[in-house]
Amino acid sequence: MEIEFTFLAQEADVTDPGPLLQVKGGCFEDIELETLPQRPPRFALVTMFRAHHEELDEPHVIGVDLFDPSGGELLHLKLGMPCVARQFADPTRPIPIPVAMDMDLGSIPFEEEGAYEFRISVDGGPTRSLPLHVHEKSGPLTQGRYSV
Repeated sequence: MEIEFTFLAQEADVTDPGPLLQVKGGCFEDIELETLPQRPPRFALVTMFRAHHEELDEPHVIGVDLFDPSGGELLHLKLGMPCVARQFADPTRPIPIPVAMDMDLGSIPFEEEGAYEFRISVDGGPTRSLPLHVHEKSGPLTQGRYSV
């Protein structure tokens, strides 16, 4: 199984049946907070996996790690992904599997401005890096940033 893409969104959900991905406020890499340190709002970490037919019968493990600007680990999660139904799978090509993870990081305050980094992996394989730049609000909202 491979990671096709990943991004952050204000909200996301995977519909059933489908699976169709519904996203609100997606694809941001910058977040503005009133003051620092501050606990971040809830947001969604959206990841699209691509699985080969023979991988559908196996459970998988998604790794999610978050690092602060100095490289310190703030979060380390291992999430189980159950087997995926084969009913819509075409055995001749890999199928997309969208996953929307609700990230409630309320217990992890962002202490400083800078470049934070999510690293997502599946089954211990290569990681996909996703930046999150944290800024302290200093006036009107800067275009392209999620402001809290």
